[in-house]
Amino acid sequence: MPKMNWKLPSLDPDHQVIEQFSNYLIFDDTFMPFHQIHQKTSHVCFEDLLKTLHLPETAQLAVASHEMSYPSQWHDHDYIELLYVLEGRLLHLTKETTTVLDSGSLCYIPIGESHLIAPIDSQPTTVVNTLVHPDLFQKMIALDSNMSKKLFQTPLILEPSLVNDQLILQLRTFILNYYKNEYQPTLVTIAHLMTFLHSLLNQNQPRYHPSDPLSKACLRLIKEQAATINLQQLSLQLNYSQGHLSRHIRQQTGLTVSQHIAQAKLTNACQLLLDSELTIRQIAEQSGYQSESHFHNLFKKETTLTPRQYRQLVQSNRE
Repeated sequence: MPKMNWKLPSLDPDHQVIEQFSNYLIFDDTFMPFHQIHQKTSHVCFEDLLKTLHLPETAQLAVASHEMSYPSQWHDHDYIELLYVLEGRLLHLTKETTTVLDSGSLCYIPIGESHLIAPIDSQPTTVVNTLVHPDLFQKMIALDSNMSKKLFQTPLILEPSLVNDQLILQLRTFILNYYKNEYQPTLVTIAHLMTFLHSLLNQNQPRYHPSDPLSKACLRLIKEQAATINLQQLSLQLNYSQGHLSRHIRQQTGLTVSQHIAQAKLTNACQLLLDSELTIRQIAEQSGYQSESHFHNLFKKETTLTPRQYRQLVQSNRE
C-alpha cells in the first residue's frame, strides 16, 4: 500500500506519549527480546489510547498511524488490534510463535493475547493500527453470520504474498472513509471494515484449513515426515504427478510444497527446542537440516533469533 496522503491520529512517541506509555515501551538500546520474558505483562486499555489520540471517550473504533522507534514491553489489551506494516520490518512474539512481519504484512491480535512487537534493523518502521472496542466487534459479528467469533480468537498473520490487491483496496477504502468522516465510526465506515475483515478471513482460511482430500493428505504426510519428505516422494505416495501436485497445493493453500515442508521442519525443530533436552546439533539432525550451521542460519532468518535464544525465550515464558 503506498504512503497515505491524509492525516490519521498518531501514536508517534512525543514526550506526552512516552510519559504515558513508559510501562509499555522499551527505551533500551541493548534490547534483546529473550531478556524481556521475565517482565510482567503490561495491560493496555482502549480508554487510555483514546485519550492519547485525542478521540472522544465514547469512541469504539480508532485508526492510528505511527513510526515504531522502540520495542514494546510484553503486553495485552482489552480491544481487538489489526496491524498493517506500511514500511520496514517487525519482530512479533506471542507465547507460542515468533514471526517476522515484513513490509506489507497484516496481523490480527485478539483481546488478551500477550505479545511483544519490536522494529528490526535501523530502517524506519511505520505501521497503521486499527483498534476495535469489543462491544462494537460483537455487534459486527451479530450483523454478519459469516463472521464466526471462533475464527477471531487466535492471532492471525498474513505475509505480504497473501495480502492481495483486493485486501489493500478494502483497507484503504475503510481508512479513507474513517478519515473523511472525521474519525467517526459511521455505519458506512463499519460496513467497509466488515467487508475487509470478511475478505481477510477468506484469504487466510484456505491456507490453514484446506478442505479438499488431496491437500489434507499432502499436508498430513508433510507433517508426519517433515524431516525426510520431498515432492518426489509425495507424488509417489499420493499417486499424482509432481507437476499436478505442486500446482494443486499452491492453488489451494497459497504456498508451495517446498514452503510447507520448510514450515513443518521449522515447527518440529521449535517443538524439540521447547520440549526436549537434545542439543542444537541433534535437533538439526532430527529435523532434517543439512548441518547445525544450516539450521542456525535458516532459523535466524525466519525468526531473527538463534535456536538457543528461542529456547531461552519460550521456556522462560512458561515459568
